[in-house]
Amino acid sequence: MKKLILTTLLGCLIATIVVAQAPQTFSYQTVVRDNNWQVMQNQSIGVQVAIIEDNASGTIVYEEEHTATTNDIGLINLAVGGGTVTQGTFANIDWGQHLHFMKISVDISGGSNFVQMGTTQLRSVPYALFAETANNAGPQGIQGIAGVDGVDGTNGTNGVDGIDGAVGATGSQGPIGLTGATGNTGAVGPQGPIGLTGAAGSQGSIGLTGNTGAAGATGPQGAAGNDGAAGATGPQGAAGNDGAAGATGPQGATGPQGAAGNTGATGTFTGGTTIGEILFWNGTNWLALNPPINNNMFLTYDTTSNSPSWAVTTTNVVLTPVAAFTQSTDTIYEGATINFTDNSSNTPTTWAWSFGDGNTSTQQHPSNTYATAGVYTVTLTATNNAGSNMLTTSNSVVVEVYSTPVIGDFYQGGIVFYLDGTGGGLVCAVSNLPNSEWGCYGTNITGADGTAIGTGSQNTIDIVNANCSPYTSGNTIAANECANLSLNGYTDWFLPSKDELNQMYVNKAAINPTATTNGGSAFATNDYWSSSEYDSATAWRQYFDYGGQSSYSKDVTNDVRAVRAF
Repeated sequence: MKKLILTTLLGCLIATIVVAQAPQTFSYQTVVRDNNWQVMQNQSIGVQVAIIEDNASGTIVYEEEHTATTNDIGLINLAVGGGTVTQGTFANIDWGQHLHFMKISVDISGGSNFVQMGTTQLRSVPYALFAETANNAGPQGIQGIAGVDGVDGTNGTNGVDGIDGAVGATGSQGPIGLTGATGNTGAVGPQGPIGLTGAAGSQGSIGLTGNTGAAGATGPQGAAGNDGAAGATGPQGAAGNDGAAGATGPQGATGPQGAAGNTGATGTFTGGTTIGEILFWNGTNWLALNPPINNNMFLTYDTTSNSPSWAVTTTNVVLTPVAAFTQSTDTIYEGATINFTDNSSNTPTTWAWSFGDGNTSTQQHPSNTYATAGVYTVTLTATNNAGSNMLTTSNSVVVEVYSTPVIGDFYQGGIVFYLDGTGGGLVCAVSNLPNSEWGCYGTNITGADGTAIGTGSQNTIDIVNANCSPYTSGNTIAANECANLSLNGYTDWFLPSKDELNQMYVNKAAINPTATTNGGSAFATNDYWSSSEYDSATAWRQYFDYGGQSSYSKDVTNDVRAVRAF
């Protein structure tokens, strides 16, 4: 008996397959639960069963439908082979010459709008059904001597609980071996590989039933299943408020040049005799004033004699400041902050900033957070003084604040696929990097096992520092490809963590059109690597067709899409 745990958006199924001796059917049991893991009692559901030949995506050789009602503990029982046939004949299934897989689909409303739960290989049922149709019975064999019952194996220790994930598909049931005579207890040897199935021999007479062997020890806990698919995108939010008024338009063009004035009278200046000599008009004549004898002199004027002269001062001359500043960026999104740096000359002593949104500051190097989209004029007034004289100058720039980015926007070098609600988030590159191995097969990398959003960058750093080599010569390492990427002016790209990768899958419908518009490509329906290590031999990846996540061998090449944070 084998438990089968399936995961869908509609609920969870726990299924049990039991081999039947006769007739041409075998049993299938399942407990039906809702999204809150509560048993769905006394409810009619529809179940579709399909038998697939050779591989999980092979030809459907038989298909049937059932309508069943759950009992008080949510349990239903089906006889596979005894439902309403929609394709093929159950008795004609060639159990002996092909592998077979069973696909289960369910409609919990009791109709026929089936949702696929999963596909698993049948390993035991085909043997029982094939034995019923075997040919050329041979003579009865001699009854073997009953051996001593084998010693029960010890139970393995419980493993450490892993991170809870959504319920994944259970592995397929192994084949049930023929019952043989019980032999003497021997040492347990290692499991050998499963050999090819030989041709069926002649059927001998049924021998006497041997003693029942002792029950084997309980196997270890299976690995956590894949995360379930993400829910549908919520409805569009209400329209936002109108943005702030736009900035004043640019200065108009300069008017035409006026007509030339009349030529003035010829002046009476003559060449001076000393460098720095100054000429002064006393009302009658131009008089020469020699330059000062040192740098601590300034020009004065005597109103009594109506003549200038040089005077000595010990006070530094204060020049009017020239206001100037720079800002960290000219364009931001709502809720973001711009940092301003004062670059004024001539030693201002006070600063008066106006940021255009009603906020002000007197700091020399302030910051301002813009809450609403709009165009804002930022003004700095720089001031100094000497005595009672106050000297002031101003300068201004225009900044633009855009509405907060949404999923699918092209922003800061990539496409937005995650927002943290505080103005930050993640963007992905517009196209894939080369198919690459995860790297470091057989080695645990300390610190590279983060799965949550926000851990991908550190995972990538740890992988790069481990200096992984590819298992196959000529292959590249996924984390190295991302860390070495320089794209659209940014160099801080990294390989996403398991949960970050899932956010890209959830929002791929919004990402794909933006990627192609910006010269990139849509996501392929292939497996993509995350930066989250599972163990020394495997790491997490995600299939971008239906979203399933699984741990897989590090030496395999998969698709790679780099991301960065903003």
